[in-house]
Amino acid sequence: MKRIYILIVFLSYTISLLAIGQKDKFVGGTSAVYLGAEYRKHVFFEEMLANKSIVSLEQFYRVGGENVPVTPTKCKIQYTADSLYVLFSCYEDNMDFPSKLHEKWFSLLGSPVEQDASFPDKVDLFISPSLKTSSYYQFTATLKGEYFGCKFNAPQVLQDADGLIPQRKYEKINDFKVQIIKQKDYWYAFLSIPWETIEGKPNGCFGLTPVRTRWRNSEVSSPVAMDYSDRPVATDLFIETHLGGTPQIRVYDKILCKLPSGNYRWQRPARVVYPSEKTKREILNLQKTLSQKTTEKNLLQRLFLLQSWVDLMSLEGFNFGSTRGSLPLQDMYVYLTRKKVNRLLMEEKYPNVCEIVDDYLAQLDSVSTKWYADGSIGNIKSDSWKSLEEVESVENQKEATLLKCKVDDRVVNLYLSFPQTGGVRLHADRKGFFSPDHAASVSFHEESAGKYISEQANFKIKMTQKPFKLSFYDSSDKLKLEISKIAFKYSQAGKIDAVDCRIKVTPDEVIYGFGEKFDKFNQKGGVLTLWGMDDWLGLTTGLQNQSYKPIPVFHSTKGYTMFLNSSYRLRADIGNSNPGELRLSQHGDILDYYFWVDAPEQALQSYTNLTGKPILPPKWAFEPWMGRTGRGWRAPGDPVKEKKRVIEQFEKLDIPHSAIYAEGVGAERPDMHTYVNARNIKPLSWYYSAIDQKTQQRLMPDVDVKDLPILNVDNPAKLASRDISYVDFTHPNALEMARRWWKLRLDLGIAGSMVDFGDRVPEDVTFYNGKKGDEMHNFYSYDYHRTYAEVFRERRGNDFILFGRSAAPGTQKWVAQFSGDVRANLRGLEGSLNGLLNLSACGFSIWGSDLGGFRAWAEPNVYIRWTQFACFSPLMRSHGRVPKEPWEYGDKAVVNYKYYAWVRENLLDYIYHSATQSHLSGIPMVRAMAVAFPEELSVVNIPDQYMFGKDLMVCPVITDKNKRKITFPVGKWTDLWTGKTIQGPFYSEIDVPIEKIPVYIREGAIFPVRLSSNFKFGESLTRNKVNAFIISLTYKIDKEVFKGEHGVEVSMKKEDDSYRIVMEQALDFRYLIVYGSQITDVKIDGKSLPLLEEKDLTSFPLGWFRDNENNRIVVRTPCGVSKEVILNK
Repeated sequence: MKRIYILIVFLSYTISLLAIGQKDKFVGGTSAVYLGAEYRKHVFFEEMLANKSIVSLEQFYRVGGENVPVTPTKCKIQYTADSLYVLFSCYEDNMDFPSKLHEKWFSLLGSPVEQDASFPDKVDLFISPSLKTSSYYQFTATLKGEYFGCKFNAPQVLQDADGLIPQRKYEKINDFKVQIIKQKDYWYAFLSIPWETIEGKPNGCFGLTPVRTRWRNSEVSSPVAMDYSDRPVATDLFIETHLGGTPQIRVYDKILCKLPSGNYRWQRPARVVYPSEKTKREILNLQKTLSQKTTEKNLLQRLFLLQSWVDLMSLEGFNFGSTRGSLPLQDMYVYLTRKKVNRLLMEEKYPNVCEIVDDYLAQLDSVSTKWYADGSIGNIKSDSWKSLEEVESVENQKEATLLKCKVDDRVVNLYLSFPQTGGVRLHADRKGFFSPDHAASVSFHEESAGKYISEQANFKIKMTQKPFKLSFYDSSDKLKLEISKIAFKYSQAGKIDAVDCRIKVTPDEVIYGFGEKFDKFNQKGGVLTLWGMDDWLGLTTGLQNQSYKPIPVFHSTKGYTMFLNSSYRLRADIGNSNPGELRLSQHGDILDYYFWVDAPEQALQSYTNLTGKPILPPKWAFEPWMGRTGRGWRAPGDPVKEKKRVIEQFEKLDIPHSAIYAEGVGAERPDMHTYVNARNIKPLSWYYSAIDQKTQQRLMPDVDVKDLPILNVDNPAKLASRDISYVDFTHPNALEMARRWWKLRLDLGIAGSMVDFGDRVPEDVTFYNGKKGDEMHNFYSYDYHRTYAEVFRERRGNDFILFGRSAAPGTQKWVAQFSGDVRANLRGLEGSLNGLLNLSACGFSIWGSDLGGFRAWAEPNVYIRWTQFACFSPLMRSHGRVPKEPWEYGDKAVVNYKYYAWVRENLLDYIYHSATQSHLSGIPMVRAMAVAFPEELSVVNIPDQYMFGKDLMVCPVITDKNKRKITFPVGKWTDLWTGKTIQGPFYSEIDVPIEKIPVYIREGAIFPVRLSSNFKFGESLTRNKVNAFIISLTYKIDKEVFKGEHGVEVSMKKEDDSYRIVMEQALDFRYLIVYGSQITDVKIDGKSLPLLEEKDLTSFPLGWFRDNENNRIVVRTPCGVSKEVILNK
């Protein structure tokens, strides 16, 4: 093994030559420490804090290698003959952030996510007395002063009905001390652990790993570089800790390092960065030379390239799990291989190490070759792609302009047209699923030699024959979109099997959309892959860069929108490899692009003309829902009894709900339906996309097995761990199968359901329609959701709601959507907001997140902020593995939840009106600032504020601070809660107390509300309510009109120094609440109304009064179908 050490020195130089800037800089965590001499007396907190000569671990890294800042943390270590002393110094600028405490911490130790969420501000010290075993001790201390100890013994393999299962035994440890000290901006955990507690003072080295958890923002950090799955601790990456010697910390800048003990270790990068082009080329060369075995000579380089390969695929959204809708046939998480390798390195079994590395590289090469369109990571095999060199001829036909194109020695036909639904379409001979009924030729005419132009009212298309270039301009000749290159990859049989398109991008361009992307709003500078997956790991603890809902629609702030009308896997390199280029590489033989050189709202109207308008659920669906998972309802015992208890508690608290998500057995129990129906609560259930063969045979005994609608798996032996019981919804018997499956629940009165999953279709299955899984994977939910929606519509008309986790273009017309398994902290809240804004930009309107997150306990303030966000989401719904009722999160959470549940009822007419308008127009209820204000460059890159309906701008608080920055677009904006106005454009940081979410009314707004009799938001409407219209006066628009349910119409027109408000069919609306001007006189039908005093408000006769507290006036109008109100300044 001496050769390896020599090679490490040489190859570390070689690898450093591979590095290009930050992209290949390997950063290792702390691997070893020497603690120095034994301290001769008892150690005290103050003394240890002040001592600068002892070992202090001050560089912490995010678990998972996320390359983002960490909250400053230090860990000092000192020892005496009797004890080990560890001092954590934790910076915290919000010490009073409340946490949710649970007593059953000990039982949750094996489940890090729940453990972290149960004690969100904590530190852990893991100690391994011997690095040769996987047993270890865990000592935990929380900011609130709790502390716990536990020993985990090495796993034992036990036999059960399912086979060999490793079982880890643990025992509680009490013999140690913890002192918690709080000072300004820091809290300290001082741990004193007798050596005898951990099996005696070590004779040699031992293992130690400090970890800090700050669950509120999903931050888990350590000096040790650990994977997301290395929780609660990486047993192969303990810091090799030595007593004695000169105090020092060893950090190695090589992936394979030699520890002071002489052991070699494969260490994980502390920061995961995108590999350089040079490293990608090295990986490509490695792919070509995998027939050459790994040896001690090339082990270092191969580990470096292996890790870089894995990191690149992870950063691009690949899932290494075998049952998550990805490609691996068995779990390929790299940490599993790393642990095996490190165990064998410690045992000096180097040939075995090389064999394991070769096995993993072979698996990695297999999935990577399939994952990428040309088989190379990043699609860098330039010789695999044949570019469109020139357009040989142009022919204007009736419904399209035919471009005969030269591609190498082949001819490819491209067709340019103006679809009846709007926009511009460019497609090859094989088209995608969505096509308009009619289209027109673009009618090119030759502007000059080899240059063509088509001029329309609002834009122009220009095309250069050689070299090929297609450009779109607005009416003022400003370039909006330029396709600089199109290329094809051909199979050995000469057929197209991949398409590549390159579009120029500019430095300040914002690009967003691509479906429900949780990681960020602006995707510029990154790489993403559209391939639907069960993103359990990524959403609960990981990068959040995979997606349940891969929608190939995106917008650019340069002024265009693009839809790739193909469901094959798509890779989008959005200025990562080349900052000036957007590269879209897609599997399959379909080239079919739609372009819109319009504002995003107009583009979405046209896109949904093509694919379908968003659904309009019944009005009750927009009221608050209560709910848990089946596991959550079962936890206390009888699930129906628990549902009743929750309903009764909400009734007692006077908190309104229209529906209960009754996942689990309760959905099929008549007693539950009888109970909820008596209270006018709609029961909702759960089901998913799989009905196994046995069940299908039971449901359809009259159908031959071979005619059952079940996916045709090409090789069941290879797919044993997958969902191969998915229903084939392209089969003609699928609808009848669904009818029979749902009959019991629909007979009982189920009013809707979660339609879960649909994102795990393997590539190598064949559907009844003849298509393979590689094309149907991303499109499966279209037929899945269509079929279930048809069954419900047959039985319930339009009085139901289905909500799905997966999605495809067009599914917006069948079902609503929910956000999936998001984590229960502020990172999950932020990810949910990103997902909402990106998905809405793709034409989806009806969406809701799991209030408080899906898995684990949210902290009280997180729950409060999430409640506020949910109130101003299209759906306000609860769901999760643990109780999500507000009383579980403290008195403030109850008050907050009740307030916003009633705000939801206050705004119900407005919300339903917004949903109706979305259903008619295709413009989503929620619009990112870039969608709503595309011309205002100051707001297009703002990821955390949005328009909710036409008239409300919502600015949720998604941090642990009670303040946030807001950018106001042009116009006057009125605070919904106080009536104060702000004139935009304006930028401000405002204080936001925990009980409020900033919401602003658009200038010129007219919308209905239902308020308590004293006209306040958030108060109960159980005993009394008044119907009113809110009006925000404006001088900038001559006339504003609101058209609502049952023919109600309210218009506002500016006339010199007055406003004329006309109300038609508004019998139920007696009140106007007016913001925005100093009114001196109010007339109705020509007669002045009296100005009332506050004492008159109990009876409130006809008249008006100034509500100075809320900066508004309130007008009571006479009863009548039609009325005219004049407001004089």
